[in-house]
Amino acid sequence: MEELRLLNNKLNTYIKENWRKSMNEPTGILKYKFLDPAADYRGQLWDWDSFFCGLALLDVYDDTFEYIEGCVRNFADNQNIDGSIPYMIDVGEEKDFTYALPKLEKKPRSADSELNSAKPLLAQMTMLTYRKSQRKNFVSEMYPVLKKHISHWENTQRTSIGLFVWRSQRGSGTDNHPAVYGRPLNSSMAVELNCFMYLEYKAMAEIAEELALISESKLYSEKAQMLAKTINEHMWDPIDEIYYHLDALSKNPKLNNQPIAWDVPLKFKMWTAFMPMYAGVAPDAYAAVMVKKHITNPAEFWSEYGIRTMAKNEPAYSTKEMSNPSNWQGPVWIVSTYLVFKGLLNYNYVDEAKLLAKNLLKNLCRDIDENGAMHEYYNPETGNSTMNLGFMNWNALAGCMYSDIKSRLGESNE
Repeated sequence: MEELRLLNNKLNTYIKENWRKSMNEPTGILKYKFLDPAADYRGQLWDWDSFFCGLALLDVYDDTFEYIEGCVRNFADNQNIDGSIPYMIDVGEEKDFTYALPKLEKKPRSADSELNSAKPLLAQMTMLTYRKSQRKNFVSEMYPVLKKHISHWENTQRTSIGLFVWRSQRGSGTDNHPAVYGRPLNSSMAVELNCFMYLEYKAMAEIAEELALISESKLYSEKAQMLAKTINEHMWDPIDEIYYHLDALSKNPKLNNQPIAWDVPLKFKMWTAFMPMYAGVAPDAYAAVMVKKHITNPAEFWSEYGIRTMAKNEPAYSTKEMSNPSNWQGPVWIVSTYLVFKGLLNYNYVDEAKLLAKNLLKNLCRDIDENGAMHEYYNPETGNSTMNLGFMNWNALAGCMYSDIKSRLGESNE
């Protein structure tokens, strides 16, 4: 742990000195404080970016919770009448933000729109800031917004078997996931999406309990339990021993008698397969085989620099640097590596988590020494990158790994 401690100290010194650049005061149409990813994404509020950046910085600065709360308020302020919320909100035409994208229009999503609503993370973000601030009025104010957003997902993106689908790759986060990218609308029941929704239901249950809405808290808890069961019943592949996205387009043929009673997995081995460990819904036996067969397998996901986003032995595996879409078919991203790391800790694979943390932190510290900053993602074969130098955002999650390990071991972080 000593080498990891030294790497952690070095990295956290850099984070504390630099991450204020991602913390923004109200600007343009963003009326509240917010977090942006920096680099080429200045002036943009993204859903999961702001959530995981806020999570990473929560204990770095005393006022981080105010920016997380501001992010939630900005999303709430842009909720549409149908309950949908843009997954990205741009400051608008502000001269200081030269890379700003055109803002998403504030209007209900049509049935043929390619845009996803914001990911089901806003209740989790609300609880993240509430645990720090204890501002119950904020939670009370946001609860109707969160309920409406959850209902929008349920009304538009939930399938008959109870699993949720992405509308398309736009706003799905893992831009070019081959089980989503380029496929027809509403065709991919996604592992990570359903894990996010499971955690969102749990956060909604917690919020409702805080507000003394006991029956609603129970309802959301029951929804979480049912979704966890459905994830394991349908998305686990007992042959390959991994979770897969599922095709949602199968329909019973007309004039035929046999109903479709099977699942059609979209067989791409991706980092998203391990999200049930992050969410804590994977049975112990499933977690054990995934750790041994997939996560720590150098021929698949394990790299000296972090976790590959796609298994190396997949035909589509690529380390190409690109944007629009960003490449999630092989490169090491800090957020996906961290989520796999948290899954390892959740299931008590501490030694594997320690090694993963050391590998990632060593490469990030090297990048800072050589280039003065971090990049957006990294080549899993070399550890190098030329992609968006100065990217900040959720890269700060790497600064949480050492303290997460100590907490799992029951050791003080003082």
